[in-house]
Amino acid sequence: MTAHLDKIVIVLYLLFLVGMGAAFRSFNRNIDDYIRGGAQGTWWLVGTSILMSGISAFTFTGNSGAAYEAGFTPLIIYIAQVFAYLVAAIWLAPWFRQTRVLTGPEIFRTRFGIEVEQFISYFSFIVGTVTASLALWGVATFCSVIFEIPIEWTILGLGLVTLAYSTAGGRWGVMATDFVQSLVLFPITILVAVLSLHAVGGISGFVDKLQGPELHEAYQLIKEPGAFPAGKYSVNWIFATFLIMFFQGLSFSNAPKYFSVKDGREARYAALMAGVLMGIGGLIWFIPPMVGRMLFSEEIASAALSNPHEAAYAVVARNLLPNGLLGVMVIAMFSATMSSLDTGLNGAAGIVVRNIIPPIRDLFGREELSHKGQLYAGKITTLCLGVSIIGMAFYLSQQKDLGLFDAFFTLTTVIGLPTAVPAIVAVFIRPLPRWSYFVVTGAGALVSLTSVIQETVFDIPWTVQERTFWVFGVGTVACLATIPFYWNPRFTSERFRERVDAFYRQMHTPVDFAKEIVESRDFTQLQMIGFFSIGLGVFICFLVLLPNPWAGRLSILFVGGFSIGIGSLLRFAAYRLQQRERRLRAGLKPDAPKTDS
Repeated sequence: MTAHLDKIVIVLYLLFLVGMGAAFRSFNRNIDDYIRGGAQGTWWLVGTSILMSGISAFTFTGNSGAAYEAGFTPLIIYIAQVFAYLVAAIWLAPWFRQTRVLTGPEIFRTRFGIEVEQFISYFSFIVGTVTASLALWGVATFCSVIFEIPIEWTILGLGLVTLAYSTAGGRWGVMATDFVQSLVLFPITILVAVLSLHAVGGISGFVDKLQGPELHEAYQLIKEPGAFPAGKYSVNWIFATFLIMFFQGLSFSNAPKYFSVKDGREARYAALMAGVLMGIGGLIWFIPPMVGRMLFSEEIASAALSNPHEAAYAVVARNLLPNGLLGVMVIAMFSATMSSLDTGLNGAAGIVVRNIIPPIRDLFGREELSHKGQLYAGKITTLCLGVSIIGMAFYLSQQKDLGLFDAFFTLTTVIGLPTAVPAIVAVFIRPLPRWSYFVVTGAGALVSLTSVIQETVFDIPWTVQERTFWVFGVGTVACLATIPFYWNPRFTSERFRERVDAFYRQMHTPVDFAKEIVESRDFTQLQMIGFFSIGLGVFICFLVLLPNPWAGRLSILFVGGFSIGIGSLLRFAAYRLQQRERRLRAGLKPDAPKTDS
């Protein structure tokens, strides 16, 4: 009966998300609203969406498996992201918002030229589609093994639900559902962490087991180079991982995360919120798999996965959560995947409408699409892309040998890491010629391609850290080598230098929200998201009626009460904002932003 109830909870929750997407459909009046929320998002909404888009089911599978085998060492993945968000909060997040563009490739067009924009557009679109398909297939495979949910139904259910609310609600639907899904993810994972610590005798018992003879060597913070394959978790691995995660968070490729906020100040707060939440999340997400090794190692080892360690988090949750909350835990894993999937869908739709379709129409002498036409094109693109992702995930689920896809992702790695170097350097270094992007990317790609050839043809292995150091090193040298050509008029025109100066000047010019955006939707965001948050919390609290000991009932009330509490605070803030606006309405200045209260 409990298993059937868990599935009912999952189905009702997915329908709830579809309803949220439909509720935000009226927010989309043009393509600006559809792909970046009209730059009217509040810092708390955008900050939470940034966090949720940065995690996936891999957080509770691959990363948890790493924590199971190596302890806190893989936490460097989250530490690097926290530092990146903090640096963004201090400097870069306002700069990214102040570029005043709608999509990521538009930054590269303004900074380097249309050739780079088109390369980034097609590369991001293709790689993003396949990556989303693999993510959907991965979580479906995992849930079919651990929670006995049929893989086909998981792919179809998650895919269609994400597609429905992303198509209907656009960026507003994505941000709103991301926020509400975080209200499931955080309390349930906090609860699992607390129950895990309780199961091993509290914090003192956890520390004692970490220092015990069975785990002391495996859970040392820094491992010897030969302790794990390919030097994983060694000093070089830690440094390389930090380098990748930190600098990717500071590159122009990461800028679209901040396009939806109102201005630079709100972008700063959004980055700070994402960093704080990532720091809290990283810590609580690593405790359960480590406790799993202490208490449930045999059960985890018997999981029918290619890497049984990846089942650590799910096995712990299955053993410790009270009746009714296992379905909520599955929802949390679904939420992590859907939050990255919906952001990818929305971003890809924006790229197609803003960066791919216009040059094609111009090539055939067609006029630019109207605002209404762009909005329809965005919805149609989201729909088609979502169907393609679902279809590809179905195809993957039927394959026994994924050699072709392994080869594909090897190639994307060869290109993906090198493309990050110029996107990072261009944030800080102004004198880069128009063609420097391809020179730097090509230099890094040559290193990656060399590593692949040596591995596949000559059986000379390359570790991730070796490839990272060489790509970043060679790419940086190539970048510095192009700088003198920026000042040479034979290689860089005066017109291009003026355009670059204008780009950086605008990037450092604060957004005047009252003049540039005009309309504020703070009240509606607080009111509607508060309403849905309370509704979700009430739904979860009804699970308290299931047979459970009092500790189990209190656990359910904690998860549901968390959502009700946050929703109530949002509704109260909406009421306060409405009252303040009513008092100020008579003396409202002509250039002040219009409100929706």
